[in-house]
Amino acid sequence: MRYHEISVRTWVSSDFRSLSQDGQMLWLFFLSGPVRTPLPGLYNVGTGACLDHLKWEPDKFQGAFGELADNNMLNFDAENNIVHLPNWMKYNRPPSNPNVMKSWLSILENYADCALKDQYIEELSTLVALLDKKIQAPFKHWCAIFSISTSGVKDMEIDYEQ
Repeated sequence: MRYHEISVRTWVSSDFRSLSQDGQMLWLFFLSGPVRTPLPGLYNVGTGACLDHLKWEPDKFQGAFGELADNNMLNFDAENNIVHLPNWMKYNRPPSNPNVMKSWLSILENYADCALKDQYIEELSTLVALLDKKIQAPFKHWCAIFSISTSGVKDMEIDYEQ
């Protein structure tokens, strides 16, 4: 059985508390619902799939979706069907070991190249720079393979033997 933790911070967040019940439900859907993968905060999903899972009418979904977007809790690339939660780091644990980081990166490779993916990589870079060098290594190596330049990783020293 797969499960996803939801931080207590969610329930005390002023952003979350200011949402309507539909907005809160959609937020929880993205944090822990069936569209979530081990990669937190970035989803390769379109409106139709969300409607299928939630069993909502399109107007209800669009209202809640718009509410999250208006509160800067969600960005959407309609061309590539990518949903991005810009505050994902507040609500999810960082990768706990190099294997978790490798898993995240293998999923991220399959997302279309777009501005939201680039933004996510920058956010991940900022997070990874604060973590153990063993976790930094696969991220920096991945960035090198795909010729990704990020501000957060350029100063990381990497020991590829780890």
